[in-house]
Amino acid sequence: MIPSTIDAWVAPPALPRPLGNQALLVSPELALVDDELRRDAIALLPELQPFEFLERLRDAAPPDEGVPEWLVVASTPAEPRRRPPGLAVAAVLYLATAILRTCLFNVAVFLGVALLVFVVNVFA
Repeated sequence: MIPSTIDAWVAPPALPRPLGNQALLVSPELALVDDELRRDAIALLPELQPFEFLERLRDAAPPDEGVPEWLVVASTPAEPRRRPPGLAVAAVLYLATAILRTCLFNVAVFLGVALLVFVVNVFA
């Protein structure tokens, strides 16, 4: 049996369009579900650029005269970004580490067995 509320449902309620200086209040959950509401909500967002906050920090006014010098952070030129090592470097380092660990383990086992044989021969 279908509930009566679904039978009477025709379309989602129409929301009034905001005036020029008003923003449309939309539930975030509803904006995720309804395509039209999502488009409206995204259209109302301000235009942003990636890392815009860094430019705003750089353009900020110098601090007041009453601020202690130790509290002011001086801007320094940014260091060039270094690329992280690639997958090939990681694979070579992993292989070298695995070989070294295997060799060290083999040497430890060999010395342990040699010491055991020596002790058995001394006390036998």
